[in-house]
Amino acid sequence: MKILKKTTNKIKKVFQSIAFLLIVQIGMAQGADFKADVLKLISISGADAQMKVVKPQILNMIPEANRESFSKEFDASLPSLHNKMADVYMQIYTPEDVKAMIAFYESPVGKKMNEKAGELGQKSLKVGQEWGMELQALMAKYKGNISSQDTINDSDDTVYNTAGIEVKPEFPGGVDEFYKFIGKNYNTPKSAGLKGKIYVTFVIEKDGSLTDIKVLRDIGYGTGKEAIRVLKLSPKWLPGEQGGKKVRCTYSLPISIESK
Repeated sequence: MKILKKTTNKIKKVFQSIAFLLIVQIGMAQGADFKADVLKLISISGADAQMKVVKPQILNMIPEANRESFSKEFDASLPSLHNKMADVYMQIYTPEDVKAMIAFYESPVGKKMNEKAGELGQKSLKVGQEWGMELQALMAKYKGNISSQDTINDSDDTVYNTAGIEVKPEFPGGVDEFYKFIGKNYNTPKSAGLKGKIYVTFVIEKDGSLTDIKVLRDIGYGTGKEAIRVLKLSPKWLPGEQGGKKVRCTYSLPISIESK
């Protein structure tokens, strides 16, 4: 009887172990299915299209000679990013939520959202950058502005925002003459269909010269470097003034480019 009892207990333990393993395997399978659904959702919801918008912006920050190698490693890093994103989705959404979202993105409206995600992202990025430049001026109006009662010393090297000073700096002849100067000296890359805007910022010194020239955004093909080269050739501007004294100030503007 004792032997039979021991045998029965062993059999129970074996079945318990088998049951446990089956539960674990089923759970792992369900987890794998859930993650597969999440990865599918990430793909069809426009993540890939958005990345196509972001990637050129990142590539512009890399020296041209290294861009091809960087691009390959960048692409190789995306599966890891998607897996990490999937883990976050799985913490927030249920499998049923994900299936419902997949159903939406597989509908005609959902497919259109995915198809237009890249275009929407690109245009939204442009609008956001232009608004950001306007915001800088608005912030200067309320934060960096100085009153005419403030004393400006000749030795003052503070860089003021153009929007916050009494007399704005100006290119000789006005902004129209400035763009004529750009058009005359800028060498547009010979690339069919190249069109867009370069956003630049620089400091206009007290003597009207330009320093600290930076490109906030360009459209590739060396357009930013060419903008810097041309701005370095610029005649001296009429400097900004505050309280009757010449001051250093920042200036930002877009340069439109179109290949012929």
